[in-house]
Amino acid sequence: MVSMQSPVVLENSQACAVVLPQHGAGLASFDLRWRGNRLPVFRPLVGELRNERDLALFLLAPFSNRISHGGFEWNGRRYPLQTNVADEPFPLHGDAWQQAWTLTEQSSTHARLQLRSRQTPPLAYDAQIDWRLDGPSLHATLAMTHCGKDPMPYGGGFHPWFLRDPDVQLESAAQGWWSGNALHLPTRWNALADDDPRSFRTLRALPPEFVNTLYTGWNGQAKIVWPRRGVALEVRADAPLNRFIFYSPGADANFFCFEPVSHDVDAHNTASPTQAGLVVLKEGDCLRLSSRFSAMAE
Repeated sequence: MVSMQSPVVLENSQACAVVLPQHGAGLASFDLRWRGNRLPVFRPLVGELRNERDLALFLLAPFSNRISHGGFEWNGRRYPLQTNVADEPFPLHGDAWQQAWTLTEQSSTHARLQLRSRQTPPLAYDAQIDWRLDGPSLHATLAMTHCGKDPMPYGGGFHPWFLRDPDVQLESAAQGWWSGNALHLPTRWNALADDDPRSFRTLRALPPEFVNTLYTGWNGQAKIVWPRRGVALEVRADAPLNRFIFYSPGADANFFCFEPVSHDVDAHNTASPTQAGLVVLKEGDCLRLSSRFSAMAE
């Protein structure tokens, strides 16, 4: 067994990624190797890690985004949840990203890490993440196995952070998006026409204003291009990752987020959590979420 405190470096001739087991099995960096240079694909961790939101990518499990009302009701029983981020009024991004994971397998291009999580009752689960480099592509497969006696709703995803250059562009087709309130909770679903200013159906520049929006009916494909740096990224996500969250503080920020996720924001408190994307797991059932991030020079 390798020490949980040691960063895990995955590398080949085309790419390099650094995994931090002690910080939620998240990434400190994912870089493309091109003509003797290392070109950042995700926003790299720079300097001292203050909290996991400084990472290049962290994992979302056993749910994505927020759960309002101090918890949720399931099968007639109320389950309270504690907040886990100092400046947030609701539980955020699950609990896997804030725990130390155990490295169980490692090679030059592959790392498998495991977690036994009992921090967020009733969502008691065992998790496994496989990070694998294949040429310039980084493959991520996250598995969650429910360990409680009563069936429970699960979801999750991946939360990468990207450098926001002035000329960065995004392409990602979706069927609709959710309006939100001041607490970033969904209020109304909106169909998305091709000429909608919120549409990313074709490659376009990022909007200059603050945006924190869930898109639904995603086909699992996206492209991000940084023309000035000559780097592009293709994202491929497998079902049930059929939604994405686009988060951008604005044109003055040096980052934005594009997050493949499996369910709506606050899905636990909707009239039909499964229609909102949550998957009900019985004891021993497993939910697998997979995504591939393929970098290239342009």
